Order: sequence, then C-alpha cells, then structure tokens
Amino acid sequence: MDIDRNNFKDNYQKIIQLIQSCDFISFDCEFSGLATERFSKIRKYDSDEDIYQKLKHTVQNYHLLQIGLCIYTFCKVQKKYIAYPYNIYLNPVYTTSSESIKKQIIQLECFNFMAVNGLDFNKLYSSGLSYIKLAQKEKILENSKYQQNHGIALSKASRDALEQIVKQIQEYDQDNNNTKDVTIECKSQYLCTKILKKQIGQAIYSCQNVNVDKGQTNTQLIIRKKKPTQNQYFKNKQAQDIDDDENNNNNGTEEIKQNGDGDDVSNPSHSSSEIDLLGFSLIVEAIVNSKRPIIGHYMGYDLFYFYDHFIDVLPNTFVEFVEKVNKYFPYVIDTKVLARKLQNKVKKLPLHLEGLYRAVAKDEKCLKKHHNTVLTNDPQFSKYTKEGQLHEAGFDSYITGASFIGMCYFEKFEQEKEKQLKDVPQRTKKGKVVQEYQDKHDQILKQVMETFIDPNFAKEHLNHIFLQGGTFYFNHEFQVARDSFDINHNKEFLNNTLFIKFDPQISFQNLADHFSQFGDAEISIVDTNLAYVEYEQFELFEGIEDKLDHIIPLLKNDKIEISKYVDRKRFTAFSYFN
Repeated sequence: MDIDRNNFKDNYQKIIQLIQSCDFISFDCEFSGLATERFSKIRKYDSDEDIYQKLKHTVQNYHLLQIGLCIYTFCKVQKKYIAYPYNIYLNPVYTTSSESIKKQIIQLECFNFMAVNGLDFNKLYSSGLSYIKLAQKEKILENSKYQQNHGIALSKASRDALEQIVKQIQEYDQDNNNTKDVTIECKSQYLCTKILKKQIGQAIYSCQNVNVDKGQTNTQLIIRKKKPTQNQYFKNKQAQDIDDDENNNNNGTEEIKQNGDGDDVSNPSHSSSEIDLLGFSLIVEAIVNSKRPIIGHYMGYDLFYFYDHFIDVLPNTFVEFVEKVNKYFPYVIDTKVLARKLQNKVKKLPLHLEGLYRAVAKDEKCLKKHHNTVLTNDPQFSKYTKEGQLHEAGFDSYITGASFIGMCYFEKFEQEKEKQLKDVPQRTKKGKVVQEYQDKHDQILKQVMETFIDPNFAKEHLNHIFLQGGTFYFNHEFQVARDSFDINHNKEFLNNTLFIKFDPQISFQNLADHFSQFGDAEISIVDTNLAYVEYEQFELFEGIEDKLDHIIPLLKNDKIEISKYVDRKRFTAFSYFN
C-alpha cells in the first residue's frame, strides 16, 4: 500500500496498531545519494571508525526519498505469517527549529536508477510525507503552537497573553450557564487580528459552543455562545466523523485482536496540524517503543539513514553510535549475514536480495517448499502477491521479510532433522529412500511449518551488519571486533602496507615512480594528501623479515610523511571529517 500525505491520517493508527502487536518489522530505504567523493569510499584499509565516519559524512549530505515497512504478524489460527507491506513517500517540512535546512541533493545516477525503477517523483514532491528527528519533537511542537506554518513567532509576553485568552474562552465554552456575550481585551491589535484570521490560538476554534468575532475596537474580541442549530449540526457532524473513523480503524484489525497484543491507539494525542508536521515520525516513535526485531538486507546504509533522519544527529564516534543503536533498536538482523551462513547448506545460495528471494520463494530446488506454507498477505495488501517492483522500497521490505522467514524455517528444519533423523537410515543399499526416513522427514517438516519461529532464533547474528565484504558489529561484541583487528587482517597485508601523507602538489605518477623503486605496489588515494601503499612484492631486501623498516627511511623526504599501517592510529576519524 502506498502511503503519502493524502492518506496518512486514514492509515497511521492502523499502522501503529500493527507495529504494537507484530512479531517483527522488515524495512528498506531508497535514498538520494551514495558516496561518490574519493575520500568517502570505503576501502579495505579502513577501520571500523573510518567506515563510520565515511558513512556519516555521506548520510548527512543526502536524503531519504522512500521507505518501505513490512509488518509481519504470526496468525495462530492460520499458522502462517501475515504480511502488511507499506511503501511510504517522504518529503520533509523543515522548520526554523531544525538544526539546519538541507538542500535536496540527488545524484544523477540515483535519479536515473529510481526513475527507471518506477519511483513517482510527482507524488514524492507534491504529497510526500513529512518527518522530523524524534530528538527535536518537543521543541518543534512547542514552536508549532505559535507558528502554525504562518511564520509567526510571538514574544514571551504575547505568548502569555494568548495563553490567558485561550484559557478564558475555553472556560466560557465549558460554562453552560453563561449565555451572555463577553468582550475580551487583547494585548495588541496584531494579536487580535491574528486570532481572528485563525493564524494563532487554534485551540480556540476547537471550542464547540463559542463563536469569536471582532469587537468594537481593533484590540477587542467578542465571544458569544453558538445558536442551538449550530451546536446540533456540529455534534451530528462530529458523531458522523467518529463513526467513519471507527469503521476505518476496524478494517483489517481483526487479526490483531485475535493475537491479543494490540494496544489502544484510537485516541490520538496530537492535533491534525501536528500530525501533518510529525508525519512518519509517529510511525518511527511506535517502532522505537515497540522494541520489535528490525530486519534488513545489507542494511548498513539503511540503518545510518534511518537513525540520522528520524532519531537524532549521528554521534561523533562509532562507540557512541553502537550504544545508541542498542538503546533504540536492540534487535537488528541482516538477512545477508544469515544467507552467508546458509551457503554452507544450500549450494549457490545468492547473497543479493533479488536472488535470495527467488531462491526462498520461487526455486523448487532451494527453499520454496519451506516458504509457501508459512506466509500470506492480508487481503488489503495484495499488490505484491503475484508481482512486485524491485527497488521500490515497499516491495524490497516485503521480500526481505519473506526471505528471513524462509531462511529461519529452513534452518529450524535442518536442526530438527539433525536431532530426530540422525540414526535413521536414509537410503537402502540400492539407493532407494527408506520409507521410515521419508515418513519421519515429512512429519518433522509439517511440525516445523506450523510452529511460530521467534525472530530471536537468529540471535547469534543479532546486530551484525554485512558491510563491505564483511560483518560490521553494532552490538556489544564490538569490543571483541576491535581487539581482534590485527587477527582479522592477515599478517602479510599488515606488514606490506604503508600509510602516507604527502604534498598535494605531487602527481600520482611521481608517487608511483617514487614507491615502485622497491617493488610492485598498489597506491590507494584517500584524499588530496593521504594514501595507502600496499606492496605486492619486494625486489630488494630478500631474507629480511621487516622489510618496511628498511624501506621507510629511504622513501621519506620533506614532502612525504610515511608510517607503517600497523602503527597508524586506528579507530579514529580522518582529519578531513573534523
């Protein structure tokens, strides 16, 4: 289901209900850019902190355009997971309380890619959903009470005066015995005019029994009780709106009630204008509060964008970021990490999302038999039942969750087979399948397929994110990863690599000539004055173990600073990000 500003208010309460009662949420993001600057590209030489600073630099320069959420709930009656996929268009409204007003920067390659894959740019910019960082919520809501998109910023004295006027009118509204007209003196003509134009004091116009009119002077308001016919019309209209809302909210929530986990969100605490302003942030808040497992595929960038756009400014260091991620999202699982593990059991299992989903859902020789019996779509969400649009965030989030379910059931089935069929012969001497084995095999499969698989089944991979050819740790094992850094990089690589700082006026050819005099080397330029030099082989110093110790004094000059890679201060940011 596509969600934008036009239908968000009709659907957001149901989305929150689904989140509160679901078993896990899969997500996918489409953003306006990736790292293109030379110094932002992730390289094999980078430490965890280097990678973090590079991702942070990229994320803070681009935007999220579309996010897909697929909410998965296990139905005890059907003994299947039910999928609720949402494809959400985003176009934030920045206020004066935001930390900065970002430009809408879109890389040409990303623009072409998204256009080819069906992103509706007209819908994106005409009706994309707003959002804010949750860390700014209170401040923005406070300011919005007085600004209300009219650019009005009242002084403290005017805010206090307005508060008193609103309080006086609300008391008059609730006093059924007082039917006389009341004149209110405003602090200034400006305040009086803005109230009459409904540009400030919106709480006044939620009063059911009161009309507000201009007084005899430019600084006076007259409040009077509405006529009975007006009141009756208003009450009838309100009752009809409530009935309509209840009908809308009851559609498709039967499954939630059956599971018995849903919380009551039928009385929203935000006004209509606040909902317009907060937009997708209301959903993010529900996700954070739910503490449900979050599933993604190759989700390094997605997680960074999600945090930076919806939670808070990215912390200064990777250590701080790990702490924040564990606080807001304690259960994060990357399906690429799971698929990598399963490659030992499923031959030629793809690691890219499209191939993994095809293997799980469509390939008879792979995981399909473990998939069809455990997943269905809610009837209102039939868009992706037979076909979908790859690289549409909603569809990608759907197939991410479907792949996760398929892999979990496959792994569970393999474990149960190992336990229960370990001593049962599978084939006779002539190669025929033993019937006892086949019967037991089918019985185990049926039992597993009808069992709820707790997402924590994959807890050994919790908060391990597949990134740049390896696993990036977002959990408390982070310290283990740091301590084992040298072990994870082979000794030869460490002993053959230099880190250099050079005069920007030196050309690449001059660098190549300078360092190649001692052997074949690969030079990776990091910035205008930083590079790595990795020697593939040495032509001199044969029989000497620490060759770099002999080479460095010969290579150093007044324009080039050289150190061994193993001596470089790792897990700290490069200077060009500071």
